[in-house]
Amino acid sequence: MSGEHVDGLAGWDSVRNKTKVLVVVVVALTVLGLFWAYHGIRAIGDARLVYVLFYLPAAVGCLVVAALTTVIMRQRLRSSVAPRTAVTVASGAISFQMPRTLEWGYWVVFVLTVIASVTLAVGMWTDALTFPMSSGFDMVLPFVALALGLYGAVALIWFAMGFARFPTIDCTPDDLVVQGFKARQQIRWSEIVDVEPVASNNNLGLAITVADGAHAQVHINFIGPLAPARRDLQRSITVAADLFAVGADQLLGFLQYYVKHPDARDELGDGRAVERLNVAG
Repeated sequence: MSGEHVDGLAGWDSVRNKTKVLVVVVVALTVLGLFWAYHGIRAIGDARLVYVLFYLPAAVGCLVVAALTTVIMRQRLRSSVAPRTAVTVASGAISFQMPRTLEWGYWVVFVLTVIASVTLAVGMWTDALTFPMSSGFDMVLPFVALALGLYGAVALIWFAMGFARFPTIDCTPDDLVVQGFKARQQIRWSEIVDVEPVASNNNLGLAITVADGAHAQVHINFIGPLAPARRDLQRSITVAADLFAVGADQLLGFLQYYVKHPDARDELGDGRAVERLNVAG
């Protein structure tokens, strides 16, 4: 086992140890969501529709974020392969995807963020919404809410137009294809040196090391100042493994197996590779 591998597993342990913090976050979001839901239901009874448009979307949004965080925590701590987490496509290739609950959760949270934030900003500016708070906070909060609403709206537009896409990993007998939120990278198995665990942005990441002189094919989903640098993506491939339902350890073992066993890569073209997940890790 390489020194980098040991360091990477230590990084994974560090990320997993932070799960206790996420538990606190989930509890806080759940309490806040239920608190806002209570006020939203009261607002319905009092026919205060503007308050309903703020409280109920905000409440559901908090509860959905709490649920999504719980899903990621479960995937981060998974010790065995979850059923139906790898899809065999028509060609026989293997595709790993985020759980549908996460994908739909992103859409729901962004929509609810837009509704609640815009309602809060406009309601406070027009005095249709009033809350007991200091004059300074009363002045700043609508702008913060509007910024959140704009963020949610931009995110919805980006996903709708394909500028942002949900992560997938496709494995064929010849290539490994990594679709990230911002870009798609494709590299031949023969040009991969190793797949190592790494802590990446508080995720259980996988660092795919490319051989000297080799370059991944890169398709960037959008152009502009926020687009990732193509040159960096050609030589550096990192995957947030805990976004995938299969489990980070199982995904690591699966990819490492086909890097180290080129004679077995035919399994990636006829569906047999799904059986490999039961022994990966």
